[in-house]
Amino acid sequence: MLTLEQVKARLRSRRELYGKLVTSPDGAEWIRVSLTRAQLTYYLTRVICYGFIPD
Repeated sequence: MLTLEQVKARLRSRRELYGKLVTSPDGAEWIRVSLTRAQLTYYLTRVICYGFIPD
């Protein structure tokens, strides 16, 4: 699982990331996304995010 800082760094070099945005501390709840910088900002303002699991 990647931290949110690692996701932000990868999005600087890539246009989009595919995977699961983890929304629970134990990793049981997640949202499948194709993540861009704008979408990451959207989710960070509305949902508590704990990490990202890339495909």
